[in-house]
Amino acid sequence: METTNQVSDVENAESSLKSLYRVGGASAMIAAVFALLQIIIEIIGVGFMHIEVPTTVIGWFLLLQSHTLLGLTELTMFQIPAFILCVPVFLALYVALKRSNGSYVIVATAFAFLGIAVYTASNTVFSMLSLSGQYAAATTDVQRSILLAAGQAMLVYYQGVGVDVGLFLFMFAILMISGVMLRSNIFDRATAYIGILAGVVSLLYYISSAFTPNAIFILEAAGLFFVVWIILVGLRLL
Repeated sequence: METTNQVSDVENAESSLKSLYRVGGASAMIAAVFALLQIIIEIIGVGFMHIEVPTTVIGWFLLLQSHTLLGLTELTMFQIPAFILCVPVFLALYVALKRSNGSYVIVATAFAFLGIAVYTASNTVFSMLSLSGQYAAATTDVQRSILLAAGQAMLVYYQGVGVDVGLFLFMFAILMISGVMLRSNIFDRATAYIGILAGVVSLLYYISSAFTPNAIFILEAAGLFFVVWIILVGLRLL
């Protein structure tokens, strides 16, 4: 009887692991769709339509009114669900890789969760959309001044350290966990190297952004590496 119970427990554990891997794999594929949408819309809007990214509150309000989808995308609307969907992905990666190097995997997973939390909490995309609508409907200069001040506060909060710190922690987590992948036989080396590239290129963005405004294109490159990495991870988990 005891042997039967032990076999049943093992089967239940294996079934739970398979379910976690399936959820993680499916979440990774959906996250890739959102991340790819983010990149494609930005390339079309900024690269082909030559719509400038605003630098002022009134500019953001006008962009959100005239090209709502592009405005929301430039405020990284699609990155929010993409990052949130990475929670089950990192849980599955933790379970899969913890035997390879448990301490590094724990730290990487903690960085990922912290980065996701900070990033989503710091994003003001929907607040800016609401203020833009209120600004368009305002009938007095006093109302417009109040809404511009509120928009400026949201913009400062969004462009402050919160979003950048969240993104830095998240990409650093990918760099760490991809390094663990190199030491395991679960993921191939291509997946690991692409994850390392995504992390390294994103770190280069933070260094170069202090010297040139064109550093945003480096971040786009990191985003493309992330899309490829998350797809490969999702396929392996599935």
